[in-house]
Amino acid sequence: MRHLSFATLCFLLASLVVSSCGSDEVNYAENLIGTWQLTSASRNDVPTETLVGTWFEFTDGQVLRTNLPMGSEDGFSYEITKNKIHQKSPMEVVYEIQFLLEDTLVLEMESRGVVFELGFIRGEQAPVNNTAPVEGTESINPTEPTEIIDSE
Repeated sequence: MRHLSFATLCFLLASLVVSSCGSDEVNYAENLIGTWQLTSASRNDVPTETLVGTWFEFTDGQVLRTNLPMGSEDGFSYEITKNKIHQKSPMEVVYEIQFLLEDTLVLEMESRGVVFELGFIRGEQAPVNNTAPVEGTESINPTEPTEIIDSE
């Protein structure tokens, strides 16, 4: 009888743990909507300032606008799978969500073997028709594969 009770207790505890895990899932699609301003960036774990001024804007229509060279201020559609944002562009870019709270976002992405970690805070509306690129990226075409080279 004790074995049956112990087994039942273990089953109930396991069920409780499994059911509580599902309720903590983050709704990335809903929580990403809005404009995000870059606050920190690293390239292969080395802080960099070459991306100063970068912003991302996620719309509820699943359009991603950004002044990052691999994006577009006109926007590309995106899709979220688990904690990954798949930017649907000629050069598909995948951003992995490392951390997301109401006003803080950390993304990680890889471009040609270089790992970038980007830290953002929720910001004001992104500039509309702002053609000024991020410093040091003036010659980059967002529709072609590009290698970002850090000048540091």
